[in-house]
Amino acid sequence: MRRWVVEQMLSGETMIGTFVQTPSASVCEVLCACGYDVLVPDAEHAPLSPADIQALVAAADTAGAPALVRIAGHEGSQIQYALDAGAAGIIVPRINTAEEARAVVSRATYPPHGERGSGPGRAALFGLDRSAAVDEARANTLIALQIESAEAVKNVDAILDVPGFGMAFVGPNDLSLSLGSPPEEELRAIIDDVLGRARARNLLTGILASTPDLVAHYRTAGVSLILTGTDLGLLAKGAKTCIDAVKP
Repeated sequence: MRRWVVEQMLSGETMIGTFVQTPSASVCEVLCACGYDVLVPDAEHAPLSPADIQALVAAADTAGAPALVRIAGHEGSQIQYALDAGAAGIIVPRINTAEEARAVVSRATYPPHGERGSGPGRAALFGLDRSAAVDEARANTLIALQIESAEAVKNVDAILDVPGFGMAFVGPNDLSLSLGSPPEEELRAIIDDVLGRARARNLLTGILASTPDLVAHYRTAGVSLILTGTDLGLLAKGAKTCIDAVKP
């Protein structure tokens, strides 16, 4: 599953995903049945425990989609929980400097190039296949660093030059807030510049795009991973559409 998600994006295919904030295997099953390519358990903006994350990663695997976990912060324990659960990779929020990027890469990478511990978690079949799990993780774990602040934009070249990670993921909402809510055209120009700089370094790219027009724009631009929102957002929109149609 890990190899599949990385290879598909490296081949130039755009993958469509959504954040998952509900700790429910049924939600993963429904989203996969609807056609999402990737599911992203969102521990940054939802109260997901390590046990919740593992259950969602397993549910996504069973339903046929790789899981990339957006962790809550830069801490080594957050990274360890997600990768030990068998996630295909992690999306790490609020990367503002090259020093932070290097620290994350080290925590997510096994020695001798990093400091990740080798534990008997789900990724290693609970200790039954630890050696193969380490080899698989070294070859195919996707580390995505989230660019979402004015400071990150200022330091973007230094961040993108850090070795060992595979994707630059732009968070447009927080980026807009950090930049003082500039006009949409100005924000899009900044985002396009960041994505272009990442592609010039042969990095995969990702972004949140909440409308079909934005999805089309970024698909045409060759963005590797486009997330369309959250499971709860989809529920809210569907429920609102239904109630508006049937209630006086």
